[in-house]
Amino acid sequence: MVKKIMTVADPEFCRNCEATFLRLTDNGIMMAYVRYSGTCACDDNAPSEIVARVSYDEGETWGDPYLLIDPSRHGVKTVSSPTLMRMQNGDVGLFYLVKTTPNWVHHLVIARSSDDGKTFSADVRNCSITIYDGYHMMVNDSVIRLSSGRILVPITYHTGNEKAGENTHVDPCAYAAFTYSDDDGETWVSSYDEVFYQFSNTSAGLQNAVIAEIAPKAVKVFWSTDKMCQYESYSTDNGNHFMIAQPSHFSSPCAPLKIAKNSEDGNFYAIWNPTPIYNGREYTEGTKGQTSLVWSALDHTATRYGEINVIENDPAFGYSHPAAFFTNDGKMLVAYSFGEKSPMEKLAIAKIDIK
Repeated sequence: MVKKIMTVADPEFCRNCEATFLRLTDNGIMMAYVRYSGTCACDDNAPSEIVARVSYDEGETWGDPYLLIDPSRHGVKTVSSPTLMRMQNGDVGLFYLVKTTPNWVHHLVIARSSDDGKTFSADVRNCSITIYDGYHMMVNDSVIRLSSGRILVPITYHTGNEKAGENTHVDPCAYAAFTYSDDDGETWVSSYDEVFYQFSNTSAGLQNAVIAEIAPKAVKVFWSTDKMCQYESYSTDNGNHFMIAQPSHFSSPCAPLKIAKNSEDGNFYAIWNPTPIYNGREYTEGTKGQTSLVWSALDHTATRYGEINVIENDPAFGYSHPAAFFTNDGKMLVAYSFGEKSPMEKLAIAKIDIK
């Protein structure tokens, strides 16, 4: 059963998107997300900020939004792609991207909160891949802490060049790389391997990386592509090295797949758009073909899925960037963006019975 909980829409903000969840020490559930100002929901360069809401009834109702990150603290106008994480010293960590100029992201940072997510310190750590120049991207709710304690960050980047006062050139095809921290986010190291797309005739490459730890030291990564499926790769050494990317069992358009692990029972679940952009498919242009949105339980390797269950299937809308959280009453909260002119216009929350 899928129960629709809330739709976040505000005429003051053209876009609400990219959610992430965290359990608070007072047993509340925090949901952080991005809201954009402006007139166009498709404009990734529009002013944005990261805000949060809290639920004290396992996601049934949510409080009013409050500001977490104002981009002015970085001297920019756009921040995006948050992931919340509980740090080892009890702090709340918030990972997010800082867009330094249009079409150019130099900085992936982590800010910390010592008051359980009410305020975040202006002192941030830069987690970016400093050896690569280009447009760095990270999907929301994608940073993961491995069982070893390592924090592993999946980044996709577009090569290019940027010069002040001149047009920026960015290659539309993305490559994949990773950074990690073994000291709870204080210092960051780039993984040894990049992952390049192993196919031709693409305008996307590998995008929207997500990670699942399927066993100690064994990490699996998925990327969206324009090849009608998600591609996958493996690491057997905690993310130091990665194998060549190959097609996975997940058919999809070029949109993020979410893999969520329930810490209570160890089971994996997937939320994704299962219908690829095949030759002759009809869809509303503004939706980018990101219809329908479904979920399924996975096997222990996060490879094969079982029965497909529909969350949304209105062909007039696109659905994107899902985040997931498992509640104390045995349900799964799923937050996702949806829209008609753009699949990122509004934010919705659903509560799903996974038993």
